[in-house]
Order: sequence, then C-alpha cells, then structure tokens
Amino acid sequence: MEAILDVINTHEALIYSEFEATIEMLSGAIFIAIIAGFFIGITLYNLKRVNGFISFLTLPLRIAMFVLGGYPVIALAVLLVPFLQSQVGTIIGIEAAQPILMISGAFYFATLLYRAFANTDDEDGIAGKVIKSLRSLVLMLISSSAVLGMIGMGGLGGILLNYGFFRFDYPFAIVIAVIYAVMVLVVEFAALLLLTIMSPVRTVKATQKAEKIARTVNIEKTDREKAQIVTQEPQSTTAKQIDIDSLIRRR
Repeated sequence: MEAILDVINTHEALIYSEFEATIEMLSGAIFIAIIAGFFIGITLYNLKRVNGFISFLTLPLRIAMFVLGGYPVIALAVLLVPFLQSQVGTIIGIEAAQPILMISGAFYFATLLYRAFANTDDEDGIAGKVIKSLRSLVLMLISSSAVLGMIGMGGLGGILLNYGFFRFDYPFAIVIAVIYAVMVLVVEFAALLLLTIMSPVRTVKATQKAEKIARTVNIEKTDREKAQIVTQEPQSTTAKQIDIDSLIRRR
C-alpha cells in the first residue's frame, strides 16, 4: 500500500495529464462513433427489410460493416498509417488515435445495432437495445485506447507500458489498472442505471402484451364454444326424432 501511495505522490502530474488525454481521446471517438454507427447500422437494417433486390444490393455493405466492426484495432491502426501520415500529419499521440477509434467504433456500434434490431426474440425495447449497444461500444473503446497507447498514441496505455512494464514498476501498473477498472465500473453503473429507469416502461409493455394475448385466447375459446353449441343442437334434435320414431314402431 505504501508503494502505491508513493507512486501516486511521485507521478501524480504524469498520471493526471495522461488521464486527461485518454478522456479527450475517448470523448471525441465516442461522439462520432455513436452518430456514424447509428446511421450506418439503422440504414442498412432498414434497407434489408425493403425487398429482396435491395437486400441483395446492400449485402456487400453489410459484409464490410461486419468485418470492420470486428476487426482488431491494432491491425486497423497499421492499415491506417498512410492515411494518418497524410491527413493528420502524425502517427503518434491522441491526434492519431482518435481517427482510428472513430472508424473502429462506428462500424462496431453499427454492427451491434444491426444485430440487436434483427434479433426479434429479444424482449428488450428499442431503448434497451440502444443502451446495451452503447455500453459495449464504450467498453470496447476504453480497451482499444489502452492498446493504441501501448504503440505510442498516448494516454494511460502508453505510461502503463513505459513505466509499468519496461521499468518493472508493479505498483505503478496497479495504479493504472485501478484507473481503468474505475472507468469500466462507471460505464457499467451508468448502463445499469439507464436500464433500471427504462424497466418500468418494459414492465408496462410486457403487461399490456400479456393482457392482449389473454384477451385473444379468451375470444378464441368463446368462439369455439359457440361453434360447438351450434353444431350440437341439430344433432340433439335429430336424436330426439329418431327416438320418437322408434317408439312409434314398437307400438
């Protein structure tokens, strides 16, 4: 414990500055990824539902979305080096990390939304599906920012590698790991809070759906009973006539 406190006192300025850089890196990436990913995912999902011809035309776009949505961020960073060098002007620092996170996050979020809305068996409403997709997006971007930091793009991942790994400073690595753990817990708590707020709405909708199904079942049962009564009445009349005729013959 004393070693950890000593690390905080010694490297407080460094940790704080890199934490700010990580938050700056993530905030811009999350904002763009949400907007672009929502547009891509919902557009491709709606186009797939139009008709078979449009669905066939958009198939290559959906395949590209799924591939880029699950593509390793480290490999994407290597492939984007020429773009970063020409457009951004650098391949290090948060200026280079943000475009990579934006592209990766946008297609990842689009894939999550597409699969969530295509899954009709899921009882979550639209809001619940979006919240769960947002949670997965932010957690993915946090882990990706750590990976990019370790290859020289700044943030907590960079100092974790340089100070915690190369210098074998285990207390320093624990401090950075705890910071990442707190970030993950904040995301999980926010998602849980939003889902809890939305749960009364889901409960009301589920109750209404159950009542509607119960009414439909009762109506069908009533209709069957009426049909049975209608079909049984002529049979009983015919049976009575047959009994009367038999009695007359016996006499």
